[in-house]
Amino acid sequence: MPPRGGRPGRSERGSGPLLPFDSSHGGSAAPPPAPRGDAPRRVFLGWEQPVLPCAARWILAQLGSELGDVLVAVPGARAARRLRELLAQAAPPVWVPPRVLTQGRLVDELVRLEQPPAGRLVRTLAWERALSELPPAERAHLQRPRPGAGEARERLRLAETVRALHGELAPEGKDFESLARDAWGAELDSEAARWRVLARAQADYRRRIAALGLCDPHEGRARAIAAGAVDTTRRVVLVGVADMNHLLARLIEAVAGRASVLVAAPEAEAAAFDALGRLRSEVWSTRDLPLPLADWRVAEKPVDQAETVRAVLDEWHGTLAPEELVLGVADESVVPYLERQLEDCGVGARRAAGTAVERTRPVRLLRALARYLARRGFAELAALARDPDLARSLGNDPDAPARLDRYHLQHLPWQVGEWLGTRESDQATRAFHDRLEQSLADLAGTEPRPLSEWADPLRTWLARVYPAELDEALEPERVLAEALRLVGEVLGELEEVPPSLALSALHAPEALELLLRGLRGLRVPPPPAETQPGAVELVGWLDLPLDDAPALILTGFNEGRVPEAPGAHAAFLPDSRRTALGLPGDLERLARDVHAATVILSTRARRVFVTARRSAEGDPLVPSRLAFHVPPAEVPERVLRFLPQGDHLHAAPAGDEDAGRSFACPVLPGWVAPRRLRVSAFRTFLSSPYQFYLEHVLGLETLDDRTSELDPRRFGTLAHDALEDLAAGPHDSADAAEVAGFLVERLRARAAAEFGARPLPAVALQVAQLEHRLRLFAVRQAERAAEGWRIHAVEWKPGEPVWLDVDGTPIELSGKLDRVDVHPDGRWAILDYKTGDRKKSPRDAHRKKDKQKSWIDLQLPLYRELGRGLGLAGEPELGYAWIAKEEHETGFFAGDFTPEELDEALAEARRVVRCVRAGQFGVPGRPPYDEILKAIFGLSTLGGEGEEGEA
Repeated sequence: MPPRGGRPGRSERGSGPLLPFDSSHGGSAAPPPAPRGDAPRRVFLGWEQPVLPCAARWILAQLGSELGDVLVAVPGARAARRLRELLAQAAPPVWVPPRVLTQGRLVDELVRLEQPPAGRLVRTLAWERALSELPPAERAHLQRPRPGAGEARERLRLAETVRALHGELAPEGKDFESLARDAWGAELDSEAARWRVLARAQADYRRRIAALGLCDPHEGRARAIAAGAVDTTRRVVLVGVADMNHLLARLIEAVAGRASVLVAAPEAEAAAFDALGRLRSEVWSTRDLPLPLADWRVAEKPVDQAETVRAVLDEWHGTLAPEELVLGVADESVVPYLERQLEDCGVGARRAAGTAVERTRPVRLLRALARYLARRGFAELAALARDPDLARSLGNDPDAPARLDRYHLQHLPWQVGEWLGTRESDQATRAFHDRLEQSLADLAGTEPRPLSEWADPLRTWLARVYPAELDEALEPERVLAEALRLVGEVLGELEEVPPSLALSALHAPEALELLLRGLRGLRVPPPPAETQPGAVELVGWLDLPLDDAPALILTGFNEGRVPEAPGAHAAFLPDSRRTALGLPGDLERLARDVHAATVILSTRARRVFVTARRSAEGDPLVPSRLAFHVPPAEVPERVLRFLPQGDHLHAAPAGDEDAGRSFACPVLPGWVAPRRLRVSAFRTFLSSPYQFYLEHVLGLETLDDRTSELDPRRFGTLAHDALEDLAAGPHDSADAAEVAGFLVERLRARAAAEFGARPLPAVALQVAQLEHRLRLFAVRQAERAAEGWRIHAVEWKPGEPVWLDVDGTPIELSGKLDRVDVHPDGRWAILDYKTGDRKKSPRDAHRKKDKQKSWIDLQLPLYRELGRGLGLAGEPELGYAWIAKEEHETGFFAGDFTPEELDEALAEARRVVRCVRAGQFGVPGRPPYDEILKAIFGLSTLGGEGEEGEA
């Protein structure tokens, strides 16, 4: 249970001076004017009904129908839209509506700035210039260089952080100089030095903004309020504004006599609010939350949260119309899953907050382009190939992503430029790269340019990628069009940067970085509600308290979302310092969210909060601390609710045959039993019938471009390639040094051909490890040659089909024999190369050690059937040649299968074929090694020991 001690609330702590500076120096300014008239009228709306309908009735009843001089402020844009609707519905036929706006816009509506406000990009660049002018020793107090990070990118990153920090402090009545003057103590002298450096940069920043004839909007508003430049002729109503900054509070005090504060709480809670309707944090942060255990659900991942939502709707028996339900989204990663579930139910979804522009197609493409131009890495090239809009503009090559993935798996390239391989797919990959480079002709140059000169080439390139005309009646194309407009606006800002703030000449990736930073935080607005009738609204956490839908389900009820984690500039002001400086921090965020949750729970009968245990990436999550704001006796039951239960508590061991039986194993209609099976396919079926179905019936394979080293299969294949050459080399030599030299030389040649002269560091290390193994193996190979054994064939495949009769309907067996040895005395052997880290004898690899001695692999017995086509007399020895990392595990190991066992193996092979033909794939069996297959099985993707290449 979280600590809930009585720390002082913001209203009872010293808040410091009200922005004690003007645009040119840090001197004191006049105190704010005394409140005009009486204090704001405070009205408690209660919790019996939703807040906004009550507010609409109060406004019309108390202020009349002539509301042209009234400003109504609410916390968010969605609440403003809904309140307008409710007022229009309840108003008389003849009336003058008020202006309804967000609390952030209220200040700009009432305050008269002395100069035009500077835009965000101009402010960022002004900070960048001011910080760049600091001496290096002072700048080191603010930022330590990161290896590999571009200088321009690092400067912009720091400028954005400082701009955001300034933007948070200024509305709270603080500036960097006031913090530098604060009592820090000797142990925090380095922190005090940091704020002194920031104060010097802030003074330079102000001079630069003033020289442009502009003002910083935060400081300009504060000066206007302090100077009395406030419109006091308007009536002001605050609805549910329980959390306001210092600046808004001073504004309300300035218009106090004409202000009304409508509080989302009953009058019995008056002591929990101050005179302006703000929360008393020390009260709300320790308040128990009326969230019944039955209304708190726990799911695993985002997809499970969406399924929980559907289950809750089923519990409510489908009695709700879409407009009677709102889905809260505290974590946006859940949104696509919710949309899919609603679509399955035949209901649309409307993102009430719109779409973050960073998630739109053009911005994702620009981000991928910036990475490619900065790194020229193969991974960045492959990411561009997967963009459907870019692929269409480069010739509509739908196979390009798969070819790049195959190229990656084959060659594990690091950078583009050193092209390997002569396969058709290799050449096609190179051709895609050439087409891309041609399209980037104006962006791919190495010479830096002034910032304004990058805007036009970027517009031209985007115009080639996206169609000139879009049908905005279609939602995806509307979002695309709006996103392109926002990109165009920011490009226009880049062109119009004042010369005094222009950065030094930039390379394309740096210009793109600045463009992407200018787009951060912007959103594509949602379509008008009337264009999506019957859609369920997806609403952010802070918009939910004022929503008036009778039923609510909240997803993402996790710590870091509710309450929200601190911003990126928290390193400058950790929570402990915020408390000491009288700034809002974790206590205030907690109080705000406890109040919000209380309003949500108190104003509707149907409500469910859903918490996830893991993110979409599988990372563990923590439940919101609000779930534990209950009496202490109830906490253990809530902890138990969050902990995984039953099958989720302990993962089944890899060898457990029952592992995964609870997972669905759907088989698609119209499947056809294979007429030919590779020898290795039998092992797959014995391990996992469903994995066999996916791989050998559907033909699925994993193309995973995240690989940065040789997986066990590829490692084994590289060893096979080098050993294949031994047949044409000194395979009859008893000189271990000669054999080792030959194998190492062939390994290096093969590795260079596959991975180039500059392979990934991990690959180079793995090649060196394989060299070590081959040197150990060379000793055993020389000993075997001294015994008279010679290599007869390598990578041998039968020239004619090999059939296994099963109930009168033969099935063809296919495979390759890694190596066939012969001896002068007439003996011969079929050997399979192995490179795994855990050596197993042929018997242990083929049969379990249980009482039944069940077969787990049929490889060597079936190789015996393939090997009959060699025409060699007698029965072959069946065994492994281990290329191990330890000397005592390296060498040749014969199997000791009896004739009866070999016959049993053939009988087992026939049983497998019968099962395949009967479609008996429904048992998952042993969890697969492959991470993608694990995801299909519904298992975690923690990886595991792999196997080498298939026969």
